[in-house]
Amino acid sequence: MKQRLLYVEENQDGTTGGSHYCLLELIKAIDRDRFEVYVIFYQSNRMIGQFEEYAIVQIFNKPPTINLVAKIRASDVRWVRKTALLVKPVQFILNIIRTNVIPITYFSYYILKNKIRLVHLNNTVFTFFDWLVAAKLCRRKIVVHQRTHLARISNWLKHCHKYYDFIFGISEFTKQYLVENSVNADSSRYMTLYDTIDIEGFKAGMSQDADAIRQELGIDPGRPLIGIVGNIQEWKGQMTVIDAVSRLKPKYPDIACLLVGDFSNEREAFNSQILEKIKSSNLEENVIITGFRNDIADIQRSLDIFIHASIHPEPYGLVVLEAMLMGTAVIASNEGGPAEMIIDSETGFLVRPGDPEILADRIDMLLSDQQLRERIAKAGQKRFNDHFSTFDVKSVESVYTKLLKE
Repeated sequence: MKQRLLYVEENQDGTTGGSHYCLLELIKAIDRDRFEVYVIFYQSNRMIGQFEEYAIVQIFNKPPTINLVAKIRASDVRWVRKTALLVKPVQFILNIIRTNVIPITYFSYYILKNKIRLVHLNNTVFTFFDWLVAAKLCRRKIVVHQRTHLARISNWLKHCHKYYDFIFGISEFTKQYLVENSVNADSSRYMTLYDTIDIEGFKAGMSQDADAIRQELGIDPGRPLIGIVGNIQEWKGQMTVIDAVSRLKPKYPDIACLLVGDFSNEREAFNSQILEKIKSSNLEENVIITGFRNDIADIQRSLDIFIHASIHPEPYGLVVLEAMLMGTAVIASNEGGPAEMIIDSETGFLVRPGDPEILADRIDMLLSDQQLRERIAKAGQKRFNDHFSTFDVKSVESVYTKLLKE
């Protein structure tokens, strides 16, 4: 009899990112003769259709918190405003019911109704409290993938990790992050697994050559073309890239830079800052915002240089591997996952995060020396093939099997 697995993706900022792609690759690799797969998302996303090819998919719209106090304080009636403090305990209780009790009840029902044997959370040890409680109430095993790094973690959430049955990390940097936050990451309950790319599937998406991409985007042949792929978010470093392009423009007046990715519906202020930065830097003819693209393989191979510019540590950085696979020279921030993928000055360049001057210097170095650029690109492609081209799904299944026997 097949064991039923439930995967949960918690992203709620309106974007589709690396955690979605990596989860899909894991699900595609799982042995269908042994396991039946269910997936829950917290919101719809661009990849729902792809997931439905391999799993039973459900979307759970988590009830939002309510702010009665703010509404009362905004009242035009003085005596109503005075009741705000009295209402505060009521608001607290209502929000506990809406954001904890209702989800825990629903999740427990879902687990039991669908006879789920193991829950696999896809984002971080430091959230998903409601799923942890639901799994324990239903006496089900629960594991978690640590794919993100949070700037702030509440003290009580730091204690929840001990109740997970197993933790998967995506880089040695992720393991270090967990240990620094008091998480037990010894070999009995932790494993680092490098995510990879479905090479055939990724390349199968190629439909245009570099010239066609340039023509579509209005970029003349021969113009230097660099780019960054990732959702438009402050920590992803698009501002640093724009500053670097501004420094390069006097030497390369026709340089073109692609910003490829979704704008987040939760970060409208930053979205406006990006647009204003491009305008104030007089880069409207140099920086092109493409929005979300399905043809990332085509984009990657059309670039002279791919840039990864996160200003905070990237737990992994799948787009770096995509560029290496496509034989594109890479410059990446010297923190997190990319620092494990790239050997500096051999298979790519690593630079200090948030430093547009040094980023511009490395871009200039590669643009001005085609032989160096080609050598770096070829070495990066070889490193991908040698070290990052396979995913160890058997180890994941081995963990599942061991836990389900307990």
